[in-house]
Amino acid sequence: MASVRLKCSYEDIERVAEQRGPESDIQIQIDSFETGSHSGLHLTIQTTVDSQTLQHHVWRMEPAE
Repeated sequence: MASVRLKCSYEDIERVAEQRGPESDIQIQIDSFETGSHSGLHLTIQTTVDSQTLQHHVWRMEPAE
């Protein structure tokens, strides 16, 4: 499985995730969250390889305004 590293600004995460091609078998779920002093996004990235479901979790935090 090839590794893809995507760099984008915090503000562009949702837009970039939605730009996957229609043939993509990668599913991305984005949920926002807040802690005491930070807000952020939690991404769950899921795909299937050789009949195995793979998941990766990414948390992106920014200082709360």
